[in-house]
Amino acid sequence: MATAGDEGDLTLRWSGQISLTQRILLVNILALMLLAGGFFYLDSYRSRIVDGRVVQATREARLAAEAIGIIPADGRAGIVKRLAADTGDRIRVANAGGRIILDSRVLGVRNFALVDPDREGWDQRTARFLDGVIDTVVFAPRAPLYRERTDPRRWPDVRVARERRGIAATVWRAPDRTPVITAAAPLPDGGVVLTAANARDITRTVRIERFRLSVVLLAVTACGTGPTCSAAARPGAR
Repeated sequence: MATAGDEGDLTLRWSGQISLTQRILLVNILALMLLAGGFFYLDSYRSRIVDGRVVQATREARLAAEAIGIIPADGRAGIVKRLAADTGDRIRVANAGGRIILDSRVLGVRNFALVDPDREGWDQRTARFLDGVIDTVVFAPRAPLYRERTDPRRWPDVRVARERRGIAATVWRAPDRTPVITAAAPLPDGGVVLTAANARDITRTVRIERFRLSVVLLAVTACGTGPTCSAAARPGAR
């Protein structure tokens, strides 16, 4: 029967076959693998959240169109304001001729405002730089830059809603790299409801996950190269 001393000697003989340099190298390789895997995990995580938010945007656009469509044209302002306040979206209504006749922002519900990146601090600039690094590493598709359009017929979602009488949604990129999701749904009278939301919470959630991943990587790297772990990894260390 093996004693505790025999087991300790066996462990020491086995550990002596791998030098300290090799162990540190293996730990660093593991950290790099975790880093690369973390990048793809973050991209997949973000994609799932965005896809879910697109589904939500199309559903909200459809419900808004149904609610607005059953109300006479002269009484729609109230329902547009209430829907915008409840959903957090900017809601616009275009008539059959393509002219905006109702806008929740004009009605006083200013819940959609893009952030000017030039006015943000260094911490946000650093966060956007890291966002760009991850997008480059994983070859993430670059969403088109969000720009306001004075003619609603120039929105791709509105064109689909008008021509196909269906619901469409598009993911855009705000100037501060946060996603903007627009959706459009047709009205019974030939008009279109267009919604827009700046989903900055998605970016905040992904950055929190990135911070947690960084903590894990730092812990692994520190354990592989720090004096405590290095001393513990030397042959003969008890």
